[in-house]
Amino acid sequence: MRIVLIALIAATALAGCSKKAASEPQAAAGPETNAPAVPVGDNPMMADGLEQLNKQVQQKQYEAAVGALVSLSQMPKSDKQEAQFRARLRETETALLQKAQQGDAAAQQSAQMLGRMMTGR
Repeated sequence: MRIVLIALIAATALAGCSKKAASEPQAAAGPETNAPAVPVGDNPMMADGLEQLNKQVQQKQYEAAVGALVSLSQMPKSDKQEAQFRARLRETETALLQKAQQGDAAAQQSAQMLGRMMTGR
């Protein structure tokens, strides 16, 4: 029992020291490390992803399209690309809902999955 207690105290002390050492270089770096997270220009991966999204919907690869939308939502993008993404998201959701109304069960499942993923539920 004493050995376990000593081991826990030692592990806590070592972990505590490493956190202090790791935070000091960041503080010493100063304001230069506060670069913006979003790039100023367009993200080429974003443009490619939006192109692929259209193909996936046309080829009835609905789950892949939903996965691509989720991935694209997390990518850094310019304001222009953000607007394009939002428009494409609405278009894809509308297309999935239309196909679901026509009786496509896979489209219905994917539309529901997209709704859940984008609202976080």
